[in-house]
Amino acid sequence: MSLDLDAIKARLAAACPGPWKPGKLRRSVDGDCLMLVREDNPYVIAATIIPQYGDNDTATMLLHSRADMDALVAEVDRLRALVVSIVENVVEARTEDENRRLQLLDDAGGLENEIRRLCEENDLLRGERPAVVAYLVKCGLIGAAEGVREGDHRLEGEER
Repeated sequence: MSLDLDAIKARLAAACPGPWKPGKLRRSVDGDCLMLVREDNPYVIAATIIPQYGDNDTATMLLHSRADMDALVAEVDRLRALVVSIVENVVEARTEDENRRLQLLDDAGGLENEIRRLCEENDLLRGERPAVVAYLVKCGLIGAAEGVREGDHRLEGEER
């Protein structure tokens, strides 16, 4: 069921403002009737109740209906605002999570590219290591003092 809160608010605005109180009991052709009047002005009649069979519960409900309706409309407005706030927070959290996920993917892509570059460089260096080591030994940049002998150009773990 859809609640047309604007229509309810319009009907409340058009009705006699509250709070109401019981007024005088009057006689009519339909029987006794109770006048509901404004609390601040007993000459303004808010409603006339014709209780059937001494139905005081209906009179009590009608007496409080204005204040009850105002309170219910205010509560619906509050709850709707709360729902909007919750939805906005969820959307914001999802957006932040998505942005964080995209940043992590971007970082991972950058790391993947760096790993590829390092692997390619490592493969290149592995292929050139014997020539590089021989050149360094020849130039005297490395030698026996560093524990490197001519021809000792294998990587750690390689067979000798």
